[in-house]
Amino acid sequence: MSKNKKALKIILTFVIIGVFLFMVPFLFSYGSILKEALFDRPSRPRVEYGEFPFELVYEYNGQQYTVTETIVCDYEGISFALDGGNSRDWNCYITNNEEYGRYYLERDRYESLYIQVPLEADYYMGDPECNEDVADPYIYFIDEDTGTTYYEQDLSDVVGTKIISWKPSSPLENNIK
Repeated sequence: MSKNKKALKIILTFVIIGVFLFMVPFLFSYGSILKEALFDRPSRPRVEYGEFPFELVYEYNGQQYTVTETIVCDYEGISFALDGGNSRDWNCYITNNEEYGRYYLERDRYESLYIQVPLEADYYMGDPECNEDVADPYIYFIDEDTGTTYYEQDLSDVVGTKIISWKPSSPLENNIK
């Protein structure tokens, strides 16, 4: 073997070792991402569709109102995000409500005054890690004068609004782990 070929092999070996050593940190981080994306997948739920009727009674400016609707949860598969890993993906909505669970009380006087019914499919479809408090509705209001944002059950002192009762359906028992 000639000296040029021997030198080329030695240089090529050092370049390959150098590139490998340079790539080791990247391989560990990308390896964990690939492992999570391909292997750490949540189980498929046994029950993939559910309807959950609810009744919400609230008071606004001294008058009582009742909302009776149904939350629908439909399993759509697994989604992956670099910052959150794999998760179950649900389509969750309220029948007869195109505002993603918002019930605007008065748009003329207060653009940002509404009651929000959270669409928490993980809770309703029986994920044991989901806290039941996430499914409670709240009044959302931004006071334009002070810049204060409220997420409360009772804003009767501020805008004459409070949630009187919330009767949701119970969550399912599912095989979610």
